[in-house]
Amino acid sequence: LIQHKYKLIIFNLDQTLLPKDSIPMVLKQLGLVKEIKQIRGQYLREEINFQQYSKLVAAQFAGKSVADVEAACADLRFEPYTKEVIRALKHRKYQVALISSSLSPIVNAVCHQLGISYFDCVELNHNAHGNYTGEISQKSQDNWLAGDIEQSMVKASSRMIRKRQVRKSETVMVANSTRAINVYDNVGFGIAYRTKDKELRAVADKTINVLAEIL
Repeated sequence: LIQHKYKLIIFNLDQTLLPKDSIPMVLKQLGLVKEIKQIRGQYLREEINFQQYSKLVAAQFAGKSVADVEAACADLRFEPYTKEVIRALKHRKYQVALISSSLSPIVNAVCHQLGISYFDCVELNHNAHGNYTGEISQKSQDNWLAGDIEQSMVKASSRMIRKRQVRKSETVMVANSTRAINVYDNVGFGIAYRTKDKELRAVADKTINVLAEIL
């Protein structure tokens, strides 16, 4: 599916590399079932917006270490062929990156497992002991929380393209979520993965049902 004219393959995390949203999955593993149920319920009922949701979730990581989160992420179940596809793309000399509105403790752990070196997400601050403070960095507040999530995803893709020193026309975006829908206009080729959303399928250049189809 992917041709050699492309140089950068960007994946979204939630419902693309992972079958569900990463934040509830990981917080449940950290024993914060009641907390994430309440916060997520507020968000789904639109009682809070994405910015408020992100800050409330970030606060749950206060005092947690990198090791704590990596342990919670150790048993995450990835979508079929995730590891094989990423390994094959890297072997073929493509740059593989991830952009996500999820939080850095989770994204760091996932990227470490998958061997992905390049990512852009909502970063949390650390304290002097290396533990997470539960606060979102000012840079990430500016990058991710200043506007709507769809536009933030576009800006994240632009940052990644610029940092990896490739052209937009040389970039592929793989996503399931409508949060990434506007990113397709910012890259050379957009792939919708396993989605039933008609709008997402309409704007994508290709729809696939198995990640291995990328190869």
